[in-house]
Amino acid sequence: MYTTFTKVFLLISIALIFSSLLTNVTPLVKYLKYTGVIFGLFYIGHCVKTNSIYISKKDGLSISFFILSIVGFISYFVNDLYDTNYVFLDVFILTTISLVFYSLNEHELNVKYIFYIFVIISLLWFFQQINIYGLSSFDFNFFSNILFSSNSSLKYSVISYSFGLFFIYFLYLNDKVNLIISMSGLLLTSKRASLIALFCILVIFFIFKMQYFRIIKVLLTHTFVYSVVSVWIIFSLLIASDGFDDFIFSNFGVSADLLTMGRHTLYKSGLSMISDGIPVVNFYFASTYSVLTQLLDSTIYSNSEKILLHNEMLRLYIETGVVGLMFFLYFYFLFLNDEYIDLRRKVFLYSISMYMLILSFLDNILLYSVCWLVFSLVYSKKSFYPR
Repeated sequence: MYTTFTKVFLLISIALIFSSLLTNVTPLVKYLKYTGVIFGLFYIGHCVKTNSIYISKKDGLSISFFILSIVGFISYFVNDLYDTNYVFLDVFILTTISLVFYSLNEHELNVKYIFYIFVIISLLWFFQQINIYGLSSFDFNFFSNILFSSNSSLKYSVISYSFGLFFIYFLYLNDKVNLIISMSGLLLTSKRASLIALFCILVIFFIFKMQYFRIIKVLLTHTFVYSVVSVWIIFSLLIASDGFDDFIFSNFGVSADLLTMGRHTLYKSGLSMISDGIPVVNFYFASTYSVLTQLLDSTIYSNSEKILLHNEMLRLYIETGVVGLMFFLYFYFLFLNDEYIDLRRKVFLYSISMYMLILSFLDNILLYSVCWLVFSLVYSKKSFYPR
């Protein structure tokens, strides 16, 4: 159980992490998202001091991200294919997420209050964007000028995906007021990846509400998860093929890159690292950043210092191999093996986990530490009872 001091310290840490979205105040603000490391180390130190540190099935999330951190650490020493600064940053981010997961396990914080803090920070960010880009017109380009600007696209994604997580949480709690607020945030941002993922989650929710338990029994298995990811990997390989580019151009008169928003070339360039065959075990962690940056013109794909693959499952397939990817997924969905979780809660955990998994098909979600903070908050809430 958290003491009052620990709760206050954690709430302040969470507020600081959310404040990292307000980078236009000062560039240094972005480093506040790593405040989770301080709290995580503080909490683990407290557990060691009180001899209460332990690992259970509920810590699968921490284990999954810690495994990736270890793979990254090994890659740092055994592979010189890339800029090691990328590895260090990724390992630091994943370690931060792992520590946050562990320290928030079965927490007793009020998620609604934290949601309101997030809403306030999001509104501040929105008005900050208006202040920068102005209100020159009220046409359909208005929101795209504010939200899709190159300087804010990362924060835009983080805010949209986080609202999606809160939306799922309040959906299963049947909290109509906060559901409407989170829905408003989703509609305002209207991130395609978030809407696609939420559509899939709403299907799962409908199946559960209609009590199609045979289907639920199939869904809540590692086998189904492995199958979904395998199908996506195969689909990604198809997108990266020259035959796909020729087919799209001959039948629709456009390039595969135009249809896939540049992902054809991104995937093809990333897969060039494993052209010898199916990777079983790899230690190329964070290498795709350097490879893509070397092979592609960064002015076409991004103004950032590194080009990202925008497909985390394909990235893990390339960088850690089939074994590394399966280990990550097994521990990420470890709660499926827990027979003591009631069905409603297990379906909820499955829903938010699948939401993030689907986002990983379409974006660089493993690097969005703020989203994973929100995920851990709603995932680990000890008291989960619908109204």
